[in-house]
Amino acid sequence: MITPEVRRRRAVREAILRLLNAAYAGSPDVGVPFEQIAEGFSPSRVRYTAREIEAALLDLADDNLIVQENASWGDPPMEKLYKVTGPGRDFVLARFPWGRVDEYTGDQNLPGISG
Repeated sequence: MITPEVRRRRAVREAILRLLNAAYAGSPDVGVPFEQIAEGFSPSRVRYTAREIEAALLDLADDNLIVQENASWGDPPMEKLYKVTGPGRDFVLARFPWGRVDEYTGDQNLPGISG
């Protein structure tokens, strides 16, 4: 059974992947800054915090579904830009099969652990 917390985390990650996948389709070489990702949640009826969005970005990067890069402008600390990876695009095209996410991340599923 999927808990409400897991469902919420997945909703955030799916929204980020959709946004980054759309950005890739429009301009594959351009990363998306956090502020634009956060703005993508503003029309939602459900409110998500910046902390939830940041945690989802870290999780997606850990899973190699997205990459994080430093922006080429500004002084340190550099602004972070995010891009969807090939496996991330495949995961979106497959319509987010969370039960098989390890096929896209290359991770091994540990018994009793799901996310």
